[in-house]
Amino acid sequence: MDISSVNLNLLVALKALLDEGNVTRAAERLHITQSGMSKNLAQLRELFDDPLLVRSGNALVLTERARELEGPLEMVLGNVHALFEAQRFDPATCRRSFTLAVTDYVAQYILPDALGAILAAAPGIDIQAIGWEPDSMRALAEGKIDMATCLTEGVPASVEQLRVGEDRFACLMRAGHPLAAAGAMRLDRYVQADHAAITIGGDKVRIIDRVLGKLGHSRNIRLRVPFYASAVEIVSRTDLLLTLPAHVARNVIQARNPSEPALAWAPLPFAVDSFEYSIIWHARFHGDPGHRWVREMLFAQMQSSLFAH
Repeated sequence: MDISSVNLNLLVALKALLDEGNVTRAAERLHITQSGMSKNLAQLRELFDDPLLVRSGNALVLTERARELEGPLEMVLGNVHALFEAQRFDPATCRRSFTLAVTDYVAQYILPDALGAILAAAPGIDIQAIGWEPDSMRALAEGKIDMATCLTEGVPASVEQLRVGEDRFACLMRAGHPLAAAGAMRLDRYVQADHAAITIGGDKVRIIDRVLGKLGHSRNIRLRVPFYASAVEIVSRTDLLLTLPAHVARNVIQARNPSEPALAWAPLPFAVDSFEYSIIWHARFHGDPGHRWVREMLFAQMQSSLFAH
């Protein structure tokens, strides 16, 4: 196809149509008439040789081809935005939305101060915080997530990162747990115990189980939950063990209210490599001044937060 014959404004219309799934709302979003958006849709259907939106009952739904276009379209429009954005970024006048993927630990203990500083300096930006899951790297690559904080094992070459810190795994348990006593935590007792696992964030479960498998052991995970906060509370009231980054174990104990069930932590009774945790983003955003400002603000706040170390 000769791209010189394509009206690139149609891509903006396509983004609105795919996001809204409705011609009227897409037109309102771009401040054009409904008939104008209908003409855009007709041209887009001819351009992509696909209806893009089809009627299902009283609603319009995206065709499979339209769904395939969502990721590449996001990337193209992001690149065009970065191309024309002034290199001197002014946070006070910025009007953009950013999606951050984090764990609930980061959301609870680090984001309040970080977003307080970011939104004070850039009152016009919007922030959406969502959970980071082991398969979220795909959403990062597709531009659906702007940046994330996570363990950085197996990060692809197309992803950039700012290293926040390095840590090792530890075991969290209730203070009265039989393995909380000095010297009680041994490999045989660890694998015989029942475990809880946090499914959000970096893939901590697979890392630990891979090491245990090489040692000829496995563990019994009785509980899987997506949130640090709920996992910690359940562990404080049961005999389940929770394996998590050591700095998280130390910090949740330190932040514990005296009226709540007490917790204890111990190093793992077997060797596991240390890991890094970072702020990560796709390379397409690396030169974007607005993105750079937000991630550097987040990085500075994480570096200064006691809860990040």
